[in-house]
Amino acid sequence: MTCPVAIGYHLRTVAEAAGEDLEHGMALSEIAPFWRVLDARTPTTRKPSFGTEFVAVQRKREGLKP
Repeated sequence: MTCPVAIGYHLRTVAEAAGEDLEHGMALSEIAPFWRVLDARTPTTRKPSFGTEFVAVQRKREGLKP
C-alpha cells in the first residue's frame, strides 16, 4: 500500500525540479517525464509553478490521453 499524499508530494517535487531544469536550458529529453504519470484529473497537476498546459501539451505530443 502507498500513501496518496506522499506520492503526490514526491511527484510534485520531481515535476518542479524538471520544470526548473527546463528553465535553465536543459533539453526536454534529459528531464524526468513526469507528465506520463500526471493527467488533467490528477490534483497534483494543478500544483506545479509552470501550470497544467505543459503537462497537456506533452501528453498530447506523446499520444497519451489528456
